[in-house]
Amino acid sequence: MNNILTATINRVKANQDNFSWLVPFFVLVVWTIVVFITIFTTGFHPFDLWLVASIIFRLSIIASNLYFLWNLFILENRHLYHTLKTYTGYCILAVYIGFSLPRLSWEMNGLITESRAFMLWVFSSISSLLPLILYFLLWKKKTRLSWGIITEEEAREKKTKFKVQRSMKQMVIENVHVFIQAIIIVILIQHFVFQLYLIPSESMVPSILVNDRALVTKFLSGPSIPLTDWRFPAIQKPHRGSIVVFESPDYKQTSLLKKIFQHFVFLATLSLVDIDLDENHQVRKRFIVKRVIGEPGEKLMMLDDKVYIKIRGESDFIPIDSVDRMGPYAHTDLYDEIKEIRKEIKYIPVTRETREILTAWDNKKKLLSIDILEKDIAYLVDTIQTIRSNGGRELFEYFTMCLEEVRVFNTANPVSRLDVFHGSEIEHFEECEVRSEYHVYKKYFSPDNKEINYSHEPLSPYSLNGKKLSLLFQKLCLEKFKRYLELIVENTLIAAIWEDAALVAILEELNDFYIYIRYYDERNFPEFPAAESQYIPEDHYFLMGDNRYHSYDFRFSAQNEKPTRIDKTDPHSFVYYSMLNPHLLEEKKILGLVVARLWPFSRFGTID
Repeated sequence: MNNILTATINRVKANQDNFSWLVPFFVLVVWTIVVFITIFTTGFHPFDLWLVASIIFRLSIIASNLYFLWNLFILENRHLYHTLKTYTGYCILAVYIGFSLPRLSWEMNGLITESRAFMLWVFSSISSLLPLILYFLLWKKKTRLSWGIITEEEAREKKTKFKVQRSMKQMVIENVHVFIQAIIIVILIQHFVFQLYLIPSESMVPSILVNDRALVTKFLSGPSIPLTDWRFPAIQKPHRGSIVVFESPDYKQTSLLKKIFQHFVFLATLSLVDIDLDENHQVRKRFIVKRVIGEPGEKLMMLDDKVYIKIRGESDFIPIDSVDRMGPYAHTDLYDEIKEIRKEIKYIPVTRETREILTAWDNKKKLLSIDILEKDIAYLVDTIQTIRSNGGRELFEYFTMCLEEVRVFNTANPVSRLDVFHGSEIEHFEECEVRSEYHVYKKYFSPDNKEINYSHEPLSPYSLNGKKLSLLFQKLCLEKFKRYLELIVENTLIAAIWEDAALVAILEELNDFYIYIRYYDERNFPEFPAAESQYIPEDHYFLMGDNRYHSYDFRFSAQNEKPTRIDKTDPHSFVYYSMLNPHLLEEKKILGLVVARLWPFSRFGTID
């Protein structure tokens, strides 16, 4: 040990005036000492496989550094110069990743505080910064001259002459180095500057189609610090109309190795290869693309396809397209798209026939007032009570008993058009249909109910919408009930009942109502944020998809799906299943801004 120390001191004294030798030597020494210190900064707790792997990696770095210190700097085996340069170049990235493994594992499992995570990140960063400094020192012309790697003549000619012909092994190694360096450069560019994203869904149709490859700027929105959730300051904040990319809040990755390797492959292949598959061997939807609709200092509301905003300090909501010409960004009638676009769309949620139904009910709402609907309902209730008094009592009681105990009246509906629904939606709407009609009869004819006192307090536009629809539904149910009882009292045959033109017309109108409600949440949401004094806070945004009827965006939450009354003021209101739950996206979760479509080449260009 004394001999090693003496030899080192003598070599340092001999080169004390040679800064091109001295500075790299001390950087390598400091780097070695820092790596040794980082072993103890981990705290050895929690103790897991990643901590063990990281400590072994640190020890290998220390051993390699000591090898170069002794053989290159003390024994002056100059053939190791290029080896050290290559080694430090690769260590810049390898050290940062290897030293971060325990922190990443502990963060994924919630086993570490934010302050300790920051401390570990600082040591990882310093441990990566030192080989970066050493790498550039070794590249400097003065350093190579002082070590005799190049001559003065070669330095003047700005090139290195190979005195011997390179072997096949050397050529292979050089090409491998070039390939690896190219991959690293590609990854760094994609992480910090631009990145390609594969569009997984049709929520932004027709602006962006499924499997389009969108070019996203990272540097404008402040790229993340690698292997952390921390961000650099944003150069440009999103604004209304900006298309942004963010990670799905439902995306969870439990395997640290898979998380790092998958991300590496994804970036290295320009997003062409994604190995993050689900149990069905389908690529998991990790990245989401949506458009900014609401900015800080605003409230939002949506009524019958139209978005309204209220800016802080203003008294009224105004249509959003009158502020920023947002109209072209909302797409609902995809059947009207040009043929080239329409053939690429897999699912068109609204047909021309459906649009006619939606428009008809929109107009019906506008023409009818609450007072008129309440008067019509009162007349229908009186008429049904009259039928009940004039010989229809037993039939009335039998009919209400069927509604309560069997609830099968609508299942025999021969004009059902529930084919617009699919999957569990059919079950949900059939359940809501029967339940809601039953509640109408219970509301108006249950002996337990007292006389109905309608409230005439001022309602918000959204609440007024819901109340009108609820009363329209109740009116139709009562018309159906009345007509059914009239036909039974007249001793009409069962087969003839379903051929009665008046009853069939009522049933068709009810089914149009169910179709209308199917799209209600896609076309409407209440004032948001809800509190009167509350607006979208700073650094938060409200996002929606351009394909309004087929976009799982910031209007909805799958965890919020539940039976919901369309009129919150009426316990007997129509009930439907809703996922409506408006929420916001923090700016720090935005990964980048979409600026162009690179593929397919036929649709190459900027995106509005």
